[in-house]
Amino acid sequence: MWLLVALSMLRGHSLRFADTKNGEALDATHWTVVAETDGKDDNRPATIRETTTRNGPKLVTLKEVDYSDDEKEEWLQRNRKFTVNWRQKEPCRFIISK
Repeated sequence: MWLLVALSMLRGHSLRFADTKNGEALDATHWTVVAETDGKDDNRPATIRETTTRNGPKLVTLKEVDYSDDEKEEWLQRNRKFTVNWRQKEPCRFIISK
C-alpha cells in the first residue's frame, strides 16, 4: 500500500481515502484509495481517476476518465482490474502520513 501511495505522489496524483474512519483506513485489509491526475486518454485531454479498493483478499482498481475537451462533466468507466490473494496469511502493513 505504501508503495502505491509513494508512486502516485511521484506521478503528481491527488490522493484521498474514500472509506475512512477519522481519516485513516478502516483496517489493513479494508480500504479505498482514490487517485486523480490530469493526462490523456484515447489521445484526448482528460482527468483520470483510479479508485483502488481492498476488501479482505480482493483488490479492485477502477479507471474512469472525464474528458476535458467537451462541456460535460461525465466520468466514463475505462478499465477494471481484479486481483484475489487467497494465500495471504497476514494483512498487508502500510504507513499513511497526513
